[in-house]
Amino acid sequence: MNSISKLVGSDIQTNDSMDMPNVFLGKSEDGRKSLVMEATTRTALRSGEYVMIPPYKCPVVNNDVNIELGNGTDFQLFNVKNNPGQTNYLAHREPELLQKLIKEFEPSEELNMESISNLS
Repeated sequence: MNSISKLVGSDIQTNDSMDMPNVFLGKSEDGRKSLVMEATTRTALRSGEYVMIPPYKCPVVNNDVNIELGNGTDFQLFNVKNNPGQTNYLAHREPELLQKLIKEFEPSEELNMESISNLS
């Protein structure tokens, strides 16, 4: 939001965005090191080659169509460069990295993960 705001000449800024118009314009490769992503009301952290997905109290599989929903009872960690299909769970093999990403992710007080809707 802040980058686009600056590109269109606005002075509107938000607390959850970074001002990086040169990255948008291809003049710099110094972009974000990590990013909180959202899908179907759930969030995850992308940091470099890794994605960390926090646990959610929702079904793990949609049994009607046998599709994994990306939910779990534990934190999940994947290297999406080496494993884009996110099938190789790394949380138990890389506990230090997992803890670092959990700390980086720590949701703001405005985000109440217990009240997230079940959209399965």
